[in-house]
Amino acid sequence: MKTEREIDKLMQEALSPEIEPDKALNENLLHMWDGQYSDNASENRCSDMDTDLISDRVDMVYKRKKEHVTKNYFISKKERMSEMKNKRRLSIAAAAAICVLAVSTTVAVAATVRYLSREEIIKEVKDPYAENAFKNGTTLDINQTVEAGDYRFRVYSIATQEKLTENGLNEGLEGGTYVIVSIERIDGTSMLDDYHEKTFLVSPLIQGLEPWSYNIFSMGGSYTQKIKDGILYRIIKCDEIALFADRQIYLSILDDTFYQKDAYHYNEVDGTISREESYDGINLLFELPIDKSRADKEKAAQYLRELEKSWEKEIVETGSELLDNIIRQERAKGSNAICIEEIPVEVLISYAKLDEDSVKVLTPRDDGMIEYTYYRKDESGGSDMRALDDFLLRFPDGTGTILIGINFGENSEEEVIFRVFTRDADGIIKGMEYIIKE
Repeated sequence: MKTEREIDKLMQEALSPEIEPDKALNENLLHMWDGQYSDNASENRCSDMDTDLISDRVDMVYKRKKEHVTKNYFISKKERMSEMKNKRRLSIAAAAAICVLAVSTTVAVAATVRYLSREEIIKEVKDPYAENAFKNGTTLDINQTVEAGDYRFRVYSIATQEKLTENGLNEGLEGGTYVIVSIERIDGTSMLDDYHEKTFLVSPLIQGLEPWSYNIFSMGGSYTQKIKDGILYRIIKCDEIALFADRQIYLSILDDTFYQKDAYHYNEVDGTISREESYDGINLLFELPIDKSRADKEKAAQYLRELEKSWEKEIVETGSELLDNIIRQERAKGSNAICIEEIPVEVLISYAKLDEDSVKVLTPRDDGMIEYTYYRKDESGGSDMRALDDFLLRFPDGTGTILIGINFGENSEEEVIFRVFTRDADGIIKGMEYIIKE
């Protein structure tokens, strides 16, 4: 077995070129090296080489290990001068090779990350429902890691459990499906750095169910999470998806707050879901191999009926059949509005007729307020005021229509009046009323 000295000698011989560079050039290089990599230098960085691939985290570890790195991988000034006397000069390529070796070794040190185990994640996140599900439910370890964009994603495990009221467990704990994932930055920087700017949606998807309608938002979803040592650990929860185990069940991860329809392709024929390769963003898709024997078609069909029924929200009645009919008509056209406030003013006035006599040009007062007064022929009416800033706040270019109020005639079943303000591109503000009659 060769000694350390013999190994050093072999390396020196291997790195010694047969054709030596100019002596003056070597001395100049060594002078530059001393200036940047002496023991008193403020930083340890390779001279002008491209360090774009060296992350901030590597730099941090690099500085912390400065003494170790300098001792093991950089030749001292005394040794270099001795080699110069013995005509053992380092070529430019050899110097670069040593620098790369130092950086590569540091990268290996920085890449050693201590990940939490499944049990530690549950303990850190402090989710008693997830703890109960992984303890008493059916669990499946996935342990799959994928890198996308600037991030590394890992799916740990999934636990599924029927409603606890049916299996006799303690009251107050929920059943359902729980999935544990982790998200970290590939460059090693903490997830806290962009916690408020970068969001992720982790959601189960099911073959045969439109993903834009059936996802974590509609299926009783929620999540808890915690950042530990720069890594984000999240536990998502949703209704029990093992009922659909006879179909392909997926786990999607998007770098967005909401589901994006253009992120995945839904096959209308067989119901399979796949990634859209052209999607501009992160759109991961994992397959969850849940035991097919756990499928229950009858319960799954019942679940879907109850779920879809819950989407059929009753409208919030206004006390006016005229207004209630507007809500119903808009819902029939595809709107999700359940109250009159959720219908745009432009749509409301499309059901009414403009009272030409009510139209007035308004001039903002010195205090920035706009006042409109109008009395109808039956002497009903009155005054309304709004701030000019309302237009500027609601509309980027200052133009638009604002609903000031909804009034009723003597019988709300027969007449409804919309009072609005408008501001056009010329800055002209008008007040007016639209009337719906039975």
